[in-house]
Amino acid sequence: MSNRLRDERARKRSPADAALVDLGSRAGLIEAEQSPAGAFEVAWARGVVSEALGRMRAECEAGGRAEVWGVFEARVVRPILESAPPADYAELVRRFGLQSPSQASNVLMTGKRMYARALRTVVGEYAKGLEIDAEIEELREILAGSKQ
Repeated sequence: MSNRLRDERARKRSPADAALVDLGSRAGLIEAEQSPAGAFEVAWARGVVSEALGRMRAECEAGGRAEVWGVFEARVVRPILESAPPADYAELVRRFGLQSPSQASNVLMTGKRMYARALRTVVGEYAKGLEIDAEIEELREILAGSKQ
């Protein structure tokens, strides 16, 4: 049943004549990256993540929580998207006027929770209920198999 639901969700994002990707094998992911359908899935997944990041950033800015976005960006986003080393907590304490590295770590956890909520909201716009978790896992698999 879960495979059927996943296939139905994948059809929403891919052309009708495209072959579905077998996410269970690395070979399938490599082939998918070279196919138009695979390239579309990777672009879709990146778009979903980008939308979630944009919403999180806007929420932080609107709520006067620039330090949450800044710490999250320095410790998570830039290392993933730009292959930059994660910023040192001591640097983040200085940059954002935090009390301690422990507080910076707590701010990072807040950022991770905000991002998770934003991602669930974005995915929830096209997937419902229990499908949301399965869709997020599928996005992870697609992105883990893609080349940066």
